[in-house]
Amino acid sequence: ITNLVSSGFVSHWGGKYLTANIHNASTDELIGSPYTVVSGRHGQELVVMGFLYNMENACGAVRVSRVEEAMQQAWFKEAMAKAASADAIVVLVHM
Repeated sequence: ITNLVSSGFVSHWGGKYLTANIHNASTDELIGSPYTVVSGRHGQELVVMGFLYNMENACGAVRVSRVEEAMQQAWFKEAMAKAASADAIVVLVHM
């Protein structure tokens, strides 16, 4: 995980490396962005979020928060406010 950040891999995606509930265990910061807004060619807007299932046995370098916990965070409320004017919400889930 540390390598993904320090190598520039996460930043290379310009805010589109989505990890809504995967935190760096030592800093408790999200590894990537919790959501992004994607604009289509004809003006459509999608609010996109990416979650990992409620993994309880993750490696020690990360903390995976429960999806229910992530949905209580300020970023989720912000995403839902943006979704009010979006054409769709896309939820990517790694099961």
